[in-house]
Amino acid sequence: MGSKKINTLGYVYDIDSKVDAIDPNDNLFLKLSQDYSVEDKNFSFIKTNAMLRRHKMVFREEVGISASFEFGHLAQVEGMSREVDRFKSFTSQMRGFKSGGIGPRDRHSTNQDPLGGQYFAVARLESDFPLMIPEEYNVRGAIFLDAGSVWGLDDRGGTTGANQPGGVVDDKFHLRSTLGAGLLWGTPIGPLRFDFTKAIKKLSYDKPESFNFSISTKF
Repeated sequence: MGSKKINTLGYVYDIDSKVDAIDPNDNLFLKLSQDYSVEDKNFSFIKTNAMLRRHKMVFREEVGISASFEFGHLAQVEGMSREVDRFKSFTSQMRGFKSGGIGPRDRHSTNQDPLGGQYFAVARLESDFPLMIPEEYNVRGAIFLDAGSVWGLDDRGGTTGANQPGGVVDDKFHLRSTLGAGLLWGTPIGPLRFDFTKAIKKLSYDKPESFNFSISTKF
């Protein structure tokens, strides 16, 4: 089949209040990135990612409250978008669903593979708090709510998703949401996280999950 070369030019802009914090208990993080990629004169796209996150300690600096919003857009300049370039959800982005567990899907294929989408958006709300466990164990609890979606495919033939595998695919915006509770454990190898989740809004072909383990990063 041979190989094809894609040239990409982009930038990343971010603001992190932890670098020069006036109030260490109130952190703000903003990140924006864009990439322009071109393969030949008949194929090029612009991919945009944005994230806004804020974390604040309240109630005598014992309880943390955080809110974040993440958005992505793949603008196809020339040619049809490719699955490898589209957005697919990850468990760390949309908790309560497996990686690629939401968004347009080829339901006619054997594995019902996710096709990805040209748009991605998710909002996350979370509160972490101390438990009735001695401080030396460095264990905290958390509750959270996530809501978001992956949607949008090329529609240049007049039918939604007409050029995708299996024929017509529903690529409309469908909101998904999950509730969850977690345990946060600070260990010598890094912060460990155990999340228990329940999808409260989903589609029949989504791939939810009720438990996830991860090594997280501190805000």
